[in-house]
Amino acid sequence: MAGRQNLTHLGRALEELGIEQIAALTPQAKGRIERLWKTFQDRLRSQLRLAKAKTMEQANAVLARFLPEYNRKFAKAAKETGNDFRKPDQRVNRHRLFRLRYKRTVEHDHTISFGAHRIQLPPVAGANGYAGQKLEVSHQLNGERHVWLGDRRLYQGPAPVEYTVGMAPNRPVIRRKPAAKKKAPRIYVLGGRAALAVR
Repeated sequence: MAGRQNLTHLGRALEELGIEQIAALTPQAKGRIERLWKTFQDRLRSQLRLAKAKTMEQANAVLARFLPEYNRKFAKAAKETGNDFRKPDQRVNRHRLFRLRYKRTVEHDHTISFGAHRIQLPPVAGANGYAGQKLEVSHQLNGERHVWLGDRRLYQGPAPVEYTVGMAPNRPVIRRKPAAKKKAPRIYVLGGRAALAVR
């Protein structure tokens, strides 16, 4: 949609659930979390240094002691304790909702790219088939990848091993031969002045 920022995977899932995101756009709204990060970057780092933590296990042990003490000093009980969560609509397809999605255009040979791999789509009746249509490739939580045309699933199979969850798969690198260098034209002296050779 024109003038609208592309949604993240989380933003798209929230939109499908009918949940409105309210971003913290003011210093007052961001202050609480920013103070927390500053504390972790300052006080927690000092605690790690005092404990002489050098491994991940030692750092986690310091964190396990630090957080309860920090919460005891600075935590404040919420003014309202009611639960505002509601049960999702029974018609929500959770397998389609909780996934990572990428848009692809079908090539003339009925394939789409997913990183360095190409997915062959099933045959379809008609002259053009799916060629030129916009499809959706999704990476499911169970490690599979699906190809959807609207609400219709066209393909289901395992995701490639080199795929990194949460990262758009890299497209294959096409190496082209370097263009041949043009030879510089020969220069002749004609009547006392330099002249280029005619080719």
